[in-house]
Amino acid sequence: MLRTGLILLLALGLAACDSRYRRNYISPLYDAPRVGYAIGGRDLRVDVLGNPFGEPQDDFIRSVTAAMQGHAPGRYVNFTATPGETARSLYRVVVAFNTAMPVVVSDLCGPPPETVPAARPLEVRMAFCEGGRALSTARGTLEAAEGSASPEFRALIGGMTRSLLPRDNPDDWDDERSNVCDFVPLSC
Repeated sequence: MLRTGLILLLALGLAACDSRYRRNYISPLYDAPRVGYAIGGRDLRVDVLGNPFGEPQDDFIRSVTAAMQGHAPGRYVNFTATPGETARSLYRVVVAFNTAMPVVVSDLCGPPPETVPAARPLEVRMAFCEGGRALSTARGTLEAAEGSASPEFRALIGGMTRSLLPRDNPDDWDDERSNVCDFVPLSC
């Protein structure tokens, strides 16, 4: 019985390792008012680069944007490849799958990198862009997925979206701690 329990626990642990993601950059310019202005109650353009499953590109893009819906904490935003009038043209999310060369994630806001069709593990990079600069970035990997409709793929994209668009900048100091760096003149 104990052996069966340990095997089950190990299997669950390994399943949890199939995908990993993290936010790897957040700009000092990222704050709630700016992000609310950019995406709150609006369409947000999503540029999808690459297609690791060889699915029709339009179907793949719809799967990616569908997996992003509902994952911007505290905000309603419509992630779409075809934004309407409500979108602010300065802002977009870039999602790149399996870039051909290593790429600094913040560079996704510039010229699009070349991608390769299929590779394992699947590598995903995301950037929330304001013009040509990244306000936040995330990266993730997925060991295996059957396609863009798979629960593993959808969970990875949803989790990365949450990491990319936190409610507040976790690096901001609140007012209670802001006095840590106040200048205190020395007296002689």
